[in-house]
Order: sequence, then structure tokens, then C-alpha cells
Amino acid sequence: MNNYDSIFRKFLWRSLPAALLIIWGWVQIKTAFGLISQVLVGICSCFLGILIIAPLFIELISEIFSNSPTISERILLIGKDAKEYYEKRFAELKHILVAEPQRVDVYIEMIHIAFKEFKDEHQALKILYNGLNTLKDKSDRELLSEAFNIAKTGKLAVKAYKSGGING
Repeated sequence: MNNYDSIFRKFLWRSLPAALLIIWGWVQIKTAFGLISQVLVGICSCFLGILIIAPLFIELISEIFSNSPTISERILLIGKDAKEYYEKRFAELKHILVAEPQRVDVYIEMIHIAFKEFKDEHQALKILYNGLNTLKDKSDRELLSEAFNIAKTGKLAVKAYKSGGING
């Protein structure tokens, strides 16, 4: 799901104040005639104008290159939004396992979500047993067990597997 409409609306609402600040700051700098205070006011207003617009460009770039929330958005996910995001992500991971049951990274992410987000040790244990019964490679099963133990002790489960991202 893309948020281009939302980003565009935010851009329209923020562009006028940002443009006014940047233009006013530029005029202040150009007409300073050696007054350091006027130059500083101009620089500060230009900076504030850019600061108003910059997050939207970052959000747009993030939306273009990724369909999952950025790290800063994950940190900001709280309450209902967080629950909905992790439930949706968990369902996506289940679908991935149906198509590719030998992906140990998917089991690891599911265990991490079950422990850290759902606070459900029973569900994490079910995922572990399912993975141990499904994975053919012994090193993958050991890796999954290690990731489970790390997630259970409260450390980040991502440390448990060798390389690559959780998202594959």
C-alpha cells in the first residue's frame, strides 16, 4: 500500500510556509550589508524552511524504496498501530512459509515477533517446534534453536543468524 496521496497532501500544506521562510531568509542574507545578526536570522529562517520540507522527502524516498515501515516509523509504532502492523507482518510471514518452508530467517522473525511484540511464549514455542520439524538442514535447526533462546532471554533475535536481513 502506498501513501503517495498522504505525502502529497502534507507537501502542499507545508510547502507555502517553507517557501516563505526560505525566501525571507534568502532576502535577509542578500540584504545584510555586513550585519552578522541579519545573516544569522537569514540562515536560521532558511534552515527552518528546509526543516519543514525535508521529512517529507525522506518519507517519499522511504515509500518508494520500501513497502515496510522505516526504523524510525517502527520506533513510533505504538498501541493499535503497532499491533496491526505486527499482526499483518506475522500473516505475511506465514504466507512466505507456505511458499518457502525452508527459510529459517522467516521462522526467526516470527519467533521474535511472538516474544517481543505479542508477549506470547506459547506461540513462539509452536513456531520453534514447527520449524524444527520442517527444516531439513541441521545447521538451520540449530540456528533456529539458538534464535529462540536468544529471543527468550530478551536479546535481539537478529543476532542469531549469520547474515542478511530479516526480510530476506
